[in-house]
Amino acid sequence: MESMVTVGIDRRNDTAYAARVKIGSGRPQIMALVRSDSQHLVDHDLLRDSELVFSVPDAEAAVHRFHVDSHDTSEVDLKARFELAQSLPDDESAFVYDTVVSDSPHCCLGMVMRRKRLEELMPLRYPGLYVGAHTGPSRLRAVALGYGYLGFCRPAGGEFVCLADFADTQASLCFVYKGRVIGLGYLGSEYMNTGDVSGLRRLGIEFKTVVSFQSDGLFERGVSVPLSRILITGDNDGRIAEELAGHFTAQVDHPQINPGFFSDPARSPSRPLGEYLVALGLTLEEGQIG
Repeated sequence: MESMVTVGIDRRNDTAYAARVKIGSGRPQIMALVRSDSQHLVDHDLLRDSELVFSVPDAEAAVHRFHVDSHDTSEVDLKARFELAQSLPDDESAFVYDTVVSDSPHCCLGMVMRRKRLEELMPLRYPGLYVGAHTGPSRLRAVALGYGYLGFCRPAGGEFVCLADFADTQASLCFVYKGRVIGLGYLGSEYMNTGDVSGLRRLGIEFKTVVSFQSDGLFERGVSVPLSRILITGDNDGRIAEELAGHFTAQVDHPQINPGFFSDPARSPSRPLGEYLVALGLTLEEGQIG
């Protein structure tokens, strides 16, 4: 397999987090991680000779779950997009699609985003980087969060894990079961006021509600094991972890990126790297995980 270099770019608050990853016949190699504002990132060497992939806020997509009656994995994506298109109010060309094969080869998560909305939003979200409709692919933050964990982190233990990335305007949630993304969620900006005790408590209650809703739905589809870990990253994650620990019996912890994925493991950064997990996940396709 010929090597290729992909740069995943995620915006957290007012900062762009970028991961440059080389993918070939072996395991992916993390070449560089950079944190900057979008304008200064435009001329950075990090972007040289690479494909750019951008994160999309979770609130921009409608997520559907459905079964595809096919044993041919190569057909699942096409069939899933066809099923998604049947539920849309406008012509299918007005939308952008993405799919994730979920907890069985026949179960998919389908995501639909309005193309015009993305073309308006993304240049504002990534000024100077996302310059038009043909810039490159995009992916939902929650999906990329799951891919980043599955592709680059040490397994946390247990079969059923909830990942959560917190920023000042959003929280992306991804549920992973037996090495697959099986559920997505998010919390909006109205729950991100964590500057005082009441704000933290409100966030904890809403987070518990979202996780319980997802867990109940997954139980009906055969996921009978309890949640084993809640792995969080992002702003105020220490205070948030303490708050969430009071709402769950599952252990609340942080994902650990495996330093063996760095092109030079001896020089891997020593600081916490969870904020780059979405950017790292953007560099992978589903078939490159595991």
